[in-house]
Amino acid sequence: MNFASTQNRGLFRWTLQTQGRLKGQGAWVAGLVAVGAGFATSIWRWRAVHRTRKSLSGLDDKALADLGLYRDQIGLVARRGRLPQWDEM
Repeated sequence: MNFASTQNRGLFRWTLQTQGRLKGQGAWVAGLVAVGAGFATSIWRWRAVHRTRKSLSGLDDKALADLGLYRDQIGLVARRGRLPQWDEM
């Protein structure tokens, strides 16, 4: 499990708590809160991937080799949090 997925759980819990408090306000408010939380999650995830990609790109090839990565795998690792297994490819 990577850092981004643990942060998404916290935002999901906050959304559920907010929906419970706004239940009397109508379904459209709860829907609006869910859409806003989804949008915030998407932005947060994009920024986390960007930071990871930027930090890994700053390493030299020897440091990447110590991590078991090649330079062309940086984007994949930043998005997934790990390299895929052979049976997932």
